[in-house]
Amino acid sequence: MTSILLVEDNLCFSRHCSSYFERKGHFVHTCLHGRSIEEIKGGLAYDVLVVDFHSDNGEVIREGNRVRVMTGNDVIQTSREYNRDVSVISISCYDGGFGEPDGYLTKPFEMEELEALIEMVVPRKKREVESRVGLGKRK
Repeated sequence: MTSILLVEDNLCFSRHCSSYFERKGHFVHTCLHGRSIEEIKGGLAYDVLVVDFHSDNGEVIREGNRVRVMTGNDVIQTSREYNRDVSVISISCYDGGFGEPDGYLTKPFEMEELEALIEMVVPRKKREVESRVGLGKRK
């Protein structure tokens, strides 16, 4: 089982994605609009963050006297500050400009494509540990 934090501004897509991965046995937590930076900081508990890179997420960032809206790139940077080993996948309707994720997809895409990318970027160590634990339970 893979735990996924989905940061997406489209409620319909978010529900579709969550439903697909939950049916596959994965845990999915959605964070609409990247609304809560605390949820992203909590990404330490997730295997992978799937981030809509160009979402207009509404979270306000204060930089000295300047105030701006948080972007997908901010989500990626914040997640890496708190857990540099977390896998990050950027999704966007634009081609390019994805920051520094471990993988990216340009919308539209099939859920199977996202699933394959998640399986590729989630750290092998996590999968190996789960395999050993699973094998130890067999009689």
